[in-house]
Amino acid sequence: MSSRAMCALLSLLKKSAKLNLLHFRNRFYISRKKKIRFFVEDDADKANKLAYICDIVFLMRQPYDKNQKLPNNVVRVGSWDELYRQVRKYC
Repeated sequence: MSSRAMCALLSLLKKSAKLNLLHFRNRFYISRKKKIRFFVEDDADKANKLAYICDIVFLMRQPYDKNQKLPNNVVRVGSWDELYRQVRKYC
């Protein structure tokens, strides 16, 4: 992803009241407590659990979880550019 696109994504995320960026160990507890609507995850098992808490979970595509079934509110993305396009759809 170009630095310009990354800056645009970060700007969009900061301006959007609908999206919170969090990086923490107990993502499930805090997501529920803070009522996080959107989450970016790279582990399909965690994305599955987060799908019960968050409105949309963006799952970074990984070769080891490509065949795993996921809830409808888990959206697979393959790159930060694709994530940017998906976030724009929901904001």
